[in-house]
Amino acid sequence: IGSGIATTWNDLAKALFKALKKPVKIKYIDMPKELNKQYQNFTKADMTKFNKLFKGDFKTTNIEDAIEDYVQNYLLEDKRW
Repeated sequence: IGSGIATTWNDLAKALFKALKKPVKIKYIDMPKELNKQYQNFTKADMTKFNKLFKGDFKTTNIEDAIEDYVQNYLLEDKRW
């Protein structure tokens, strides 16, 4: 489910490095020109209907906490099920 908060790729990458307890090291590469017209540069969930339906009774998890939970509880080798 969306949060209604736009998250950049940088935010996502930084949260991943933090969850892995590693220094942030990001290498940027140019988008291939043939993909420029197909790439969606911005997304943000419109939560208007959802919020009206649940009237604030639904708690979401911010992206940083969600990534940390996923990495720590599912991806790290000693924590796989």
